[in-house]
Amino acid sequence: AFAAIGLVACGIGTASALESLDQLYDVAVAAQVETTFEELEVGEVAVDIGRVGPNVVAAIAWEIGFENVSTEVGPETTHRLTAPTTTPELADPVAELGGATLWELRSP
Repeated sequence: AFAAIGLVACGIGTASALESLDQLYDVAVAAQVETTFEELEVGEVAVDIGRVGPNVVAAIAWEIGFENVSTEVGPETTHRLTAPTTTPELADPVAELGGATLWELRSP
């Protein structure tokens, strides 16, 4: 009986945590990211983590794969996500996503 009570309590706790997590996720940003990335060929996106909202970062990671999101520009980086006030060198703006700017990097 105690095991059943523990299992139910655990299930309720998990469900409430998932509901809280769902409330943090902005569906509008996810839809905007999905639409934007359908039209792009993306290798890797370098994200300015401290200056970009977590919802847009999560939506991009979900859309292109977590392994294709980085905090640094590397040889596989094709795009950067920055705060609107940041302009990377050799980059063209692609979209505004959740208060951040997505840039496509040009070859030097």
